Amino acid sequence: MLATDGGALCPGIDSSVAFYTLAGGIVGALIAALPGFVDLVGITNPKTKSIAIWHMLLNLLAVGVFAVDFGCACRARLAISCPSSFLSWALS
Repeated sequence: MLATDGGALCPGIDSSVAFYTLAGGIVGALIAALPGFVDLVGITNPKTKSIAIWHMLLNLLAVGVFAVDFGCACRARLAISCPSSFLSWALS
């Protein structure tokens, strides 16, 4: 993502590469979460299940951060100002 965003500053590089890469990453992460959740349900050891739940929560938090970034990118493409914080974005 950083390479494609930085590349957008150079002439001849299309910034839409970063936009669609971000969208694909979010979709891919959510698809990968489905078999991960199926595995989580099958875990019986409490210690292992606790670790798996934390793993799932942290991954979903990361996907949420990328989703907010994608929302800002969508707003930028539509020439709508993007709020500086997640809270103001969520309340708008």
